[in-house]
Amino acid sequence: MNTKQRKTLAAIFKKPTPAGIEWREVASLIKALGGEIRYGDVSRVRIDLQGEERAKTIRSKACQGIIDTNRRHAMNTVSYKGYIARIEPDLDDGILTGRVINTRDIIGFHGETISEAIKSFHAAIDEYLEDCKQRDVDPNKPYSGKFNLRLSPQLHSEIASAAEKAGKSLNKWVIDKIEQATHDI
Repeated sequence: MNTKQRKTLAAIFKKPTPAGIEWREVASLIKALGGEIRYGDVSRVRIDLQGEERAKTIRSKACQGIIDTNRRHAMNTVSYKGYIARIEPDLDDGILTGRVINTRDIIGFHGETISEAIKSFHAAIDEYLEDCKQRDVDPNKPYSGKFNLRLSPQLHSEIASAAEKAGKSLNKWVIDKIEQATHDI
C-alpha cells in the first residue's frame, strides 16, 4: 500500500467517516488490498475483499462516504429543456424518485432504474409543457436569474469595499462568491 492508500484506509475507519472520500481513492485501496471491483448495469458496483473481517467495514463505510459526498455535490441532478431535477433513491419502495427543483410548480416522477427515472423526467417535462399549452397557460419557467437581497447598510458597504478591492463590480463579485459557495457544497 502506498501513502495515499494508507490515508484512504485511515479515513474510512475514522469516526465519523468523512464524506469526502472519492471513489477512485477507494478503488485504488481495494486493488492494493487484493480486492476486485466488478461493475454491473447502470450504477451497481460489487466489491470483493477476501479474508479479513475489516473487508465488510471497508465496503460499507467507503460506500456510505461516497453516497454522502454525492448527495452534497448534487451528483444526482439531471437537466432537460432548462429544468433541473434531483433524483433520489426511495429505499422503502426500491425505486428512484425525482422532482424538478428550479421551478415553483411541483413536477415529480419516478423509475426503477436511472435510465427509467431520466426518461420519466423527460416525459414529465414534455407533459407539463403540453398541458400548459392546451390550457393556454404560460409554463412556470426555470428561475430568471434575478433576485433581490435585503442587506444591512453595514454589510452592503463591506461587500462593496471587497468588490472594489478585487477590481470587480458589486454584481460580479457577489456572483463569483455565490458560484464558489454552491460549487463547494
